[in-house]
Amino acid sequence: MCYAPSSTGVPVRILLLLTTITLLQSGCNPAACRTDAECFKGEICDDVLRECKTGCRSDDDCNSDEICNVTDQCEVGCRTNTDCPEQQFCSSLGECKDGCRTDADCDGDRSCQTSTGQCL
Repeated sequence: MCYAPSSTGVPVRILLLLTTITLLQSGCNPAACRTDAECFKGEICDDVLRECKTGCRSDDDCNSDEICNVTDQCEVGCRTNTDCPEQQFCSSLGECKDGCRTDADCDGDRSCQTSTGQCL
């Protein structure tokens, strides 16, 4: 594996733009990693190959509008209402849809059916 000669263990991948020719000439693999932290957002360190690859282990590894699915890939979706924009709720299918979240979102004496996002 190729790591920058520093006490912090900064991977050469971060320095890639400045050292691409040197790395290629030396046969060094700039995508080599030991932990997920050494990879870019939206990537994880493959436990077997020890290379950064597209994927996720948790929702925190994905962009703000995405969740980590069962195949370790980021996809647009939600787990709770807070994952959705205002005026939308998180459906049972993991999709943000227009509708209410609480009774306060409904007019008058109507109440919010949180499973469907409808005011009744």
